[in-house]
Amino acid sequence: MICTDNYACSVLGRPGAGCSTFLRTIAGYHSSFLNVTGSINYSGLSTEEIQKHYRGQVAYVPEDDVHFPTLTVRQTLEFALQCKTPKRYRERIPRYLDIYGKVFGMSHTMNTLVGDQYIRGVSGGERKRISIIESLATDSSVTCFDNSTRGLDASSALDYARSLRIMTDTCGKATFLTLYQASDAIFELVDKVLLIDEGRMLFQGPACEAKKYFEGLGYECARMQTTSDFLTSITVPERRRFRPGWEHRAPKSAVELENAFRQSAAYHGIEEDIRSYENPRCDDKGCCMSQVNSDQGSLEDLKESLQSDKSRFVSPKSSYTISLFRQVLLCSKRQLWQLKGHMGPSYVKMISSVIYGLLIGSMFYDQPHTTDGMYSRGGILVYSSILLAWLQMSELEDAMQGREILNRQKKFAFVHPSAVCLARVVVDLVVTFVLASLYLPVVYFLSGLRPSVSLVPC
Repeated sequence: MICTDNYACSVLGRPGAGCSTFLRTIAGYHSSFLNVTGSINYSGLSTEEIQKHYRGQVAYVPEDDVHFPTLTVRQTLEFALQCKTPKRYRERIPRYLDIYGKVFGMSHTMNTLVGDQYIRGVSGGERKRISIIESLATDSSVTCFDNSTRGLDASSALDYARSLRIMTDTCGKATFLTLYQASDAIFELVDKVLLIDEGRMLFQGPACEAKKYFEGLGYECARMQTTSDFLTSITVPERRRFRPGWEHRAPKSAVELENAFRQSAAYHGIEEDIRSYENPRCDDKGCCMSQVNSDQGSLEDLKESLQSDKSRFVSPKSSYTISLFRQVLLCSKRQLWQLKGHMGPSYVKMISSVIYGLLIGSMFYDQPHTTDGMYSRGGILVYSSILLAWLQMSELEDAMQGREILNRQKKFAFVHPSAVCLARVVVDLVVTFVLASLYLPVVYFLSGLRPSVSLVPC
């Protein structure tokens, strides 16, 4: 459910245990699953309502930090903020960028390219902070980070975890994250822990009580072993250790550990929380009030708040904040930023246009101004159209590589996919016009083709 209480929950488990599946299910990103049973309640909202009307309120951040490499950090974050900020509040965006840069330590990299494995840019840790700020721009109430510390060294992983802690505390969010081989310094930053194996819940509760719970079941933590590694090793037969005399008494399989947890006081505490949420409760004055009814009130407040933050041209049932026209403008602006950030391919296209003009012009050099050159002039027009279209075929690779980013931003309710397609068409028309202005004059000059030429019979 969407909580007003800010807490961070760490989801632990060995690879293949179901941690990513759990996060994607909680966030409603399970369209690729064959079947999902059960229901999820976000303080009165179902998963279908969230996906249809409030998509940006629940965010899932995948483990791969994929962004447009030819954009700077400032441009990437500015685009995210502009997509979630109506036109009447645009003056707030520079202030937000300045605050985010100081809080997450990104002020010195604002004008640096994001980069990737081919284009030099920011470091891996800084790229992950960009993902955090981008998810923060969604203003979501529930955020799930999948394998968020992969590829980071110990120092960068700790800074990343602190950034998540700051985001959780300052913005009042519920944060779920998967951590593999996390240090004790990172583990101390989370409030709750959830241990999963084979899709079964082996423990859920306060992080400070997890180690004590499993030691009570007969497991032993090694001397130099971190708490996170100890909890994960319980699900790995080759790595787990038992206290003396508990080798045959402690539960070992996922089923046995799940049954042991269901009989524990921690599980009974979870059941009590569920009952107190669903069943009415009375105060000292004898007035009964259920958590569901209070959530209905907060739900109405949420709807009013979201509607007040939307543009007046956006439907109340839409998940997006700004109108489709402004989305097209922002996406077109981003396309131009991408071209400016990496001008190498554009220079190649311009030079190729001139070279192709020289080649085609030399093939049809000095055509006669009579009917003898009529068919040759038709060939010039055909070759010109084909070559200019071939030059734009290089955009296909960029469009395919950006599909993952487009899909993520659609689920963040940044921009509609149709706005991105329309923006690409607009920018491609501008680029084609520039290339044609370089190509056609060369061809016309060499071939002798003139718009005002009148054909005279031989």
